Amino acid sequence: MLFKKFTSAAGGKHFFHTSKSTKAVVIAITLSLWLSACSSNPTVDESKKNSVSAALVTGESIVDEDIAQGNKAPAVNLYLQQQATKPIPVPDNVLKDYQQAISLMKDKKWQQAQSLFDQVILAQPQLSGSYVNKAIIVKEQGKLIQAQVLLDRAITVNNLNLYAHHLQGQTYRLQGQFDKAEQSYLAALAIWPDFSEAQASMAILLELYRGRLLDAHGYYRSYLLLNSNDEEVKRWLAGLEIKIKRAGLDVPTVDKSAPKLVEPEIIKAAVELKLDEPEVDDQTGAVNHTQEEKS
Repeated sequence: MLFKKFTSAAGGKHFFHTSKSTKAVVIAITLSLWLSACSSNPTVDESKKNSVSAALVTGESIVDEDIAQGNKAPAVNLYLQQQATKPIPVPDNVLKDYQQAISLMKDKKWQQAQSLFDQVILAQPQLSGSYVNKAIIVKEQGKLIQAQVLLDRAITVNNLNLYAHHLQGQTYRLQGQFDKAEQSYLAALAIWPDFSEAQASMAILLELYRGRLLDAHGYYRSYLLLNSNDEEVKRWLAGLEIKIKRAGLDVPTVDKSAPKLVEPEIIKAAVELKLDEPEVDDQTGAVNHTQEEKS
């Protein structure tokens, strides 16, 4: 899915605003950075644990979604709606630093990227994406407590930053705080019910760490409604259904005529300019023999 970024210069600043396209309103482009790798041939459960990774946030934005499937309207993304209705003025020099920091992150030049994000935060402390991107960096370095502090700050600055909530859930999971991880994923989905990466993370958390197989089944189904070509997740779902049967439970049936299971629709993400949103082309990574990354 391609995202377009529309900005207008005014008084040396860029204002992130919406423009009508044939499909949706777009405010910024989002690029995905998947910071994880798959092992060669792990067990399905082990691979699931590593399959959902963090995405970079490149701008405060609204996404141009392609609603390609289903007959119902997509779920409202409160975060993108916020970015569309409340444009944030960003000076040219800050925008340049932010974009350069994103580029450095893609090259895994963490220290240089952090320094630039610090400059952006000093100039524009209200841009939550800077904190999220810094959290991604320290999480990659194994500094989970620091990541948590940065994510708490991002959510304080903008509690509708669904990417901050999602990454917070991943960080909690890595620390074994599964209750908090679940609450963070639910917070992200409350902001955008069609956030497929959060759906996948919830499914993995519930299956592998909470033992709630039937609930996990619903989230996998919701994810697949939005990502019908993800063969890896299909295999995960098939494996889960085997677990459900072995547990003496009935596999939930799918009512083709009913709306959806866990309230999803079609998605892809954009971020507060990450310039405030460390978002990046929200591609949900594969699910299956890399499940841990997705969670």
